[in-house]
Amino acid sequence: MLHKSGINLFSKTSNFFEKEETIILFSAYIKTDIVKKLNSKNNIKQIVVRWEIEDLAKGISDLDLYSYCKDNNIQLFRNTRIHLKTAWNFNDKILLGSANYTNKGVGESKNFNYELAAEYNHLSLEDKIYLNSILKSSFLVDDDYFNQIKNIVNTIPPNQIIYPTVEESTTASNSFLLSQLPMSLSPDDLYDVAQRFEEYGSIEQNCAAHDIALYDIDTYQDYIMFKLQLKDKFNSHPFIVALKKHIKTQETKSLRYGGVVDWIQKTTTTVPTPRSWEIKREQIVNILYTWICEFDENFTWNIPGNRSEVIHYHGE
Repeated sequence: MLHKSGINLFSKTSNFFEKEETIILFSAYIKTDIVKKLNSKNNIKQIVVRWEIEDLAKGISDLDLYSYCKDNNIQLFRNTRIHLKTAWNFNDKILLGSANYTNKGVGESKNFNYELAAEYNHLSLEDKIYLNSILKSSFLVDDDYFNQIKNIVNTIPPNQIIYPTVEESTTASNSFLLSQLPMSLSPDDLYDVAQRFEEYGSIEQNCAAHDIALYDIDTYQDYIMFKLQLKDKFNSHPFIVALKKHIKTQETKSLRYGGVVDWIQKTTTTVPTPRSWEIKREQIVNILYTWICEFDENFTWNIPGNRSEVIHYHGE
């Protein structure tokens, strides 16, 4: 059944947001008050918005969205190529349609736009890779980036015709998000899920889609070429390079599980900083151990008598 503006679009959109544990919102234009109404359960975790300077100068999108996101632990990303309008539960369900997340779009403005939306509950591997790829190509808005954008918007005179652009570049803020780490239990697991997607559950499917998008891997090549390409992409990632360097510089050239957890907490740009039990629960360290040792013969890991996993560097 279609959701229709002026009839049931806002109520159906609200229902979708309320029943999902996690929401990632993509929209070209976004008004902060609409996000506030839809985020009653505080389950919006990421927002991707176009945020062209012209959009902000004309008030089509709101600058204060950043403050709201910061106060509510939502990661805000800017992507000037965004035109889609969709909410995704980072699993199999998606709400998509023509409406931007504004008062005239999904809102209940009397002067509403004519819009349609619908829910879809069976995303394929390719669908999930596509959405993850959009996230990967988006730029995290941190304080420095926000102030740069805000200063440009505030200096634009009335009746401006040509609007300036903001230089986009990948920064440490983007490279050191937890989402920049692999999620699949091992490279071989990733390959197997990619080849036999329908035989796996949603958790394995979502992890595989994330990693394929993160490393921009061709899943249709043979196993050997897949592993070679993945090895190169993984070993050259700034997050992995920094972690391996940290291990190498330790006096023992090794690091215990807790030491890796502490380093991740201090290094990640994910806000809020994840607590140690959250990192352990998500198996982030175990996955990192497996991937690092798989793709770098100078590293091994073991579990000594006290059962605290230790990763070792054996090179010069």
